[in-house]
Amino acid sequence: MNFAVVLNGLTSQPGPWRPMAAAPVGRRMVSHRPVSGRSASLAWKWLAVILLTLSSRPIIANPQSAGPVDLRPNAVAFRQMKYGIFITQTYGVTASPPGHKIATLDEFAAAFDVQTFADQMASIGVEYVYFTAWHKSMYFVGPNQALEKWLPGHTAKRDLVGEIAAALLKKNIKLVIYAHPNDGHDLTPEEQARVGFSDRARDGNRKYNNFINEVFAELTARYGQQPNVLGYWWDSWWHNGGPLDMPRLRKTVLAKFPGAIILSNNYDAKFIDFLSGEGGRMGSLHGMVATKDNLTWYLGGDWWNNNPNTTISITPDDMYRFLLLMVGTGAPGGMSWALSPLADGKTWGANNQPLEVMQALGKLIAPVRPTICSVLPSRNWRLPSATDWSKAPAFVAARSWDNKQEYVHVLKAPEGRFIALPKPTESFSSARMYLSKRKVTMAAQGDVLRLTLPEGEPWSALDTVIELTIKR
Repeated sequence: MNFAVVLNGLTSQPGPWRPMAAAPVGRRMVSHRPVSGRSASLAWKWLAVILLTLSSRPIIANPQSAGPVDLRPNAVAFRQMKYGIFITQTYGVTASPPGHKIATLDEFAAAFDVQTFADQMASIGVEYVYFTAWHKSMYFVGPNQALEKWLPGHTAKRDLVGEIAAALLKKNIKLVIYAHPNDGHDLTPEEQARVGFSDRARDGNRKYNNFINEVFAELTARYGQQPNVLGYWWDSWWHNGGPLDMPRLRKTVLAKFPGAIILSNNYDAKFIDFLSGEGGRMGSLHGMVATKDNLTWYLGGDWWNNNPNTTISITPDDMYRFLLLMVGTGAPGGMSWALSPLADGKTWGANNQPLEVMQALGKLIAPVRPTICSVLPSRNWRLPSATDWSKAPAFVAARSWDNKQEYVHVLKAPEGRFIALPKPTESFSSARMYLSKRKVTMAAQGDVLRLTLPEGEPWSALDTVIELTIKR
């Protein structure tokens, strides 16, 4: 009888193992900030204190990490999350629902239905939301005296970001605030002169750095006390006329919000905590690769949803499978699907079809949520970065946050009742079906661990989840 012998990153077909090609993408991606010397010593002392005081949720170093892990609570929270959404709500770009006309920034901020939006996020089941404070031309959907001083008319009276944070907190959903620090290229020539953007080559960015640090100091002071705000997502800090003084900007943020994490689509260990790659392919997942760093991918229209008739053509089943690949790589933040409502915050493209697709994805996740969300990388079968969607393995694995279980997600059902996994690095005391709780038979045979389903238990066409209890 044929049975699938599977290895992360290797063939899932019956027969001998055949390695897959996995070309590296770009430069090395790193998702923690290394420390050394005295800082390293302090970090390990901090670890000991946290382990004693937070023993209900032990914090461990990733065994595959190159060094100590950032142990601040927000960094720990982001590292365990695997399922998010990226909302790019932008004045002057995001479309209004049919029959609505928005003429000013205040009208744009006032139109957003915060409570319905929060309810929708809960119905999708996301762990966290990226939400845009400003993008094009730095029109901020909230008050900020520093920004208003430098760029009159670029702030709203309503604190939309603050209201969204509060509404998401009630749903136990985290928030990362997208705030573009280097968007001066979208300003008018007069505005560029006002903030020093047009003089950057002459004065070494001094005036513009002063401007953006003042704005972020107030921004961070306002939202740093919100318990579910994790930090900030910085876009394109390295171009648009030259890089900013990012160590200074990070220092400004941490002075007001010491626990803030900083994410960006370009990584530099001196001031970015987590890399968050971005891209988009609306029609299919062909050519996508699961990485070991957070990934955000827009699904319909474009980032800002300037089309009131946007639809999503990728199926919830395929989105679920790709999410599991990101779980398998252990990527901090996992997968963040990018799509946005219209300006009212509650209407999603053509007949709410994009929202319905995301809600269908949430329903697929819900029954097995603890095996996908709030998990650690597997210590036995971790997927390599750059795992190609078109060559996805037959299974992926993740580890419970308390280090008691490993979860095996079988994505490609074998022909028989059993699947053989590569020999694990640990021993397991028991195995069972995650949903039905029925016993799964384990047998170590040479270099494989054979898992046999109970009589009458079928393989799922989408995902069969087996729970392995780690032997102590």
